[in-house]
Amino acid sequence: MKMMAMRSLVALFLFLAGCAHSATMPSAASAPSQKLLLVVNQGSQTMSFVDPVAMTVLSSIPMAPAPHEIAVSEDGKTAYVALYGNREVVGEQIAVIDVASRAEVKRLSLAGHKRPHGLVVRGSQLFATSEMSKEVLRLDRASGAIDWTGATGAAGSHMIAVTADAKRVYSGNIGSDSVSVIDVVEGETPKQITVGKGPEGIALSPDGSEVWAAHRGGGGVSVIDTKSEKVVATLLPEVVSARVAFTPDGTKVLLFDMPSGNLIVIDRAARKELGRIALPGMPGGGIVAGDSRTAYVSVYEPFSVTRIDLQAMKITGSVETGIAPDGMVLVE
Repeated sequence: MKMMAMRSLVALFLFLAGCAHSATMPSAASAPSQKLLLVVNQGSQTMSFVDPVAMTVLSSIPMAPAPHEIAVSEDGKTAYVALYGNREVVGEQIAVIDVASRAEVKRLSLAGHKRPHGLVVRGSQLFATSEMSKEVLRLDRASGAIDWTGATGAAGSHMIAVTADAKRVYSGNIGSDSVSVIDVVEGETPKQITVGKGPEGIALSPDGSEVWAAHRGGGGVSVIDTKSEKVVATLLPEVVSARVAFTPDGTKVLLFDMPSGNLIVIDRAARKELGRIALPGMPGGGIVAGDSRTAYVSVYEPFSVTRIDLQAMKITGSVETGIAPDGMVLVE
């Protein structure tokens, strides 16, 4: 009897342990991705939350007027959307999104600074451009208040890059064919670096040594040495790209050629093209995951987000998020 009782207890223990394990450890097939791709759609005036592994839209929320760019806090908990506006409405707010609940929680007023666009988060600070004010704004993320402004000294200041220590800002100035170098600490008159026509896309290399500015107005990309603050190379004059992106490991640069519909991969050190990937439509821009291998590209006509394997140089997935997908961030 004792032996039978012992066997019964062991069987009960194993059964309960198995139930607990199955309750806390979902199968690989049913487990959702822990990553989240956030996409703002200009035309449909929405923001989509996408599973970047399954490439499916999990949910979407209204986001008006005309969202353009998005940035996310370093802990992945809070996202910020620049409400640039459209022809009917001039935007002057930034929407604040709680990523976990996938909901907008409030809006930050920019006190008359209109047409916000480029966004960068640095710790407790949020940097944003105001095209109409020709300024870069810095907001305290906790209070939402603007605690610093810096004039770009140029027209059409669209996208920005900010150094890791948040002491220097680079703005691409579409209307002035220049890149402004703004010293946040000293507050000096910004230096203007002349580049190609209509520099819209701009990115700072992960090591901080170079700024690349893509010339949407005339083609090509300028490479700026941040130490000398001079253009040291101009590449691919036939390529018309509105954005530029570095891989996080700093070895590659991506351009998004609008006329040909190609994603162009460049060896950063050699400044040579590695290859081109044909996309299903005209690319807007893109981002690269932390693995430096996976890229996500917004595509127009058909409107979608396309996933790329940069090592295999091929498309691995696509999802329709809304009309005119634009800014994206990946929460990993």
